[in-house]
Amino acid sequence: MPRSAQGVVLANLFATSTVFSLQLFCPNRLYDGHISSWFSDNLGLRRAPLTPATEPAHGVVLCLNFAILVHIFSASMSSRPHAHAGLALMEFSYSLAALGICYFYPKFGSGILFFGALPNLAFATAICIVGRHGPRDMVNLLMGDAAVLRVDQGMRKKDKE
Repeated sequence: MPRSAQGVVLANLFATSTVFSLQLFCPNRLYDGHISSWFSDNLGLRRAPLTPATEPAHGVVLCLNFAILVHIFSASMSSRPHAHAGLALMEFSYSLAALGICYFYPKFGSGILFFGALPNLAFATAICIVGRHGPRDMVNLLMGDAAVLRVDQGMRKKDKE
């Protein structure tokens, strides 16, 4: 396994745990802060504070972020090549889920897009590029244990080259 892929996963763990902590302990500063306002002003998205007491979207985003945080933690501790391909697949799916939340809760679009969809899409792309995972590796992960074994063996061959 390339060490740089492990570095990307550890950077992802740090960034996601920081965002999760901010979402949990001070969501108003995160979603209604300067970064969100700049982002929404430049993209023309609406911006509103996402408070846990009044909006169900905050709980949904927090649960999705906790789920991805658990997966990132387990992938960062693993030395098996399929762990990083699985993490990239989950990052892509989380980005799509965050984009769906932007559609269903448009007034929170800038905060959810900036803190949910875009960073996870960037980390997924970086894991795929650095770890040399392609679409075939991710599709194989959906096909069961025999396919995961093939991904592991294929990644080990790539690492030896």
